[in-house]
Amino acid sequence: MLRAISIFFLCLAAGCTQFPEVDQATGDAAADLPYPTILPLPEIDAAIADQGLTAEEAEKFRQEVEELKRRGLWLRQQEVQ
Repeated sequence: MLRAISIFFLCLAAGCTQFPEVDQATGDAAADLPYPTILPLPEIDAAIADQGLTAEEAEKFRQEVEELKRRGLWLRQQEVQ
């Protein structure tokens, strides 16, 4: 029983751990930035066309979007415990 309680408190303490690498990677200014705007895909496609991206860059972006959709679908299918 004492072992279980000790493990519980160790896990609890680990949950309070700071991750300075994350803070250093983003910098102090990142905390003041607004959240990004989420746009529908047709508006993103229009913005890509306006910026004159190459077809290769646009295709890479579309592939990334499809990968994010697959990951989102997988996450939605996971059972929350």
